[in-house]
Amino acid sequence: MTNVPQSERTVICSVVFADLVEHTRKPIAEQANSKRRFNVRLERTLAGIPAAERIILDTGDGAAIGFLADPEDALYAAIALRNLADSDVTGDALRIGINLGPVKLVSDVNGNANLIGDGINFAQRVMSFAQPGEVLVSRAFRDVIACISLDFAALFRSIGPCTDKHVREHEVFVVGECAQPFEQLAAGVAARARHHALSEARTVRAVIAEDEPILRDELRELLAAIWPDLEIVAEVGDGLAAIHAIETLKPDIAFLDIQMPRMTG
Repeated sequence: MTNVPQSERTVICSVVFADLVEHTRKPIAEQANSKRRFNVRLERTLAGIPAAERIILDTGDGAAIGFLADPEDALYAAIALRNLADSDVTGDALRIGINLGPVKLVSDVNGNANLIGDGINFAQRVMSFAQPGEVLVSRAFRDVIACISLDFAALFRSIGPCTDKHVREHEVFVVGECAQPFEQLAAGVAARARHHALSEARTVRAVIAEDEPILRDELRELLAAIWPDLEIVAEVGDGLAAIHAIETLKPDIAFLDIQMPRMTG
């Protein structure tokens, strides 16, 4: 699981709630095998989505996944999970619900990231209305995703209001089966994965310009502590040397003292 970036942040995110149908009615050995197969499918589905942009919660008979960045990732993951389940001869049917709403990012008792709030609660209720093999979405999620692409908007068909166990109505939409929008979603996920991989692979390079050796050492040590991947390619003590280092080494960033010999920062 992803560590919580900041203590108890409240964010708006897309939540996919996936449930293995009648999982708890199966013998324990069969439950274990079914859950193992589900975990493999989930890992395959999420492989292209950076770990920092998602939080996975094990629900026992499925999982809830919070997508902290693009809502398209949630729709892609839900359809991909449905397609993998449909093609699986083991008969591990899924019910899936998606909602967009507020959640609070907190730490659980093990120090791992957890989600609480209406965003995840409503995703579970939307899922509870689904039939085996169905993906349902809330009105909030459908309205946002439909604004992104007309192809995405055509995926949804309203099934009207559904009433939960608390006698509250939810307007939900079923996600149809259409290859072209899913291919578009998959291409978007793949493109973002490539961009993320390139960004991760590229080291940020920096120059430090500071004429006081003690302050220069302190800055270097501070940067090493808070930005361990940063590569310091040069340390200089005056403005002209800083210009030469920047022109020669072409760093991504320069940390410049203001008052220096020969030329100011």
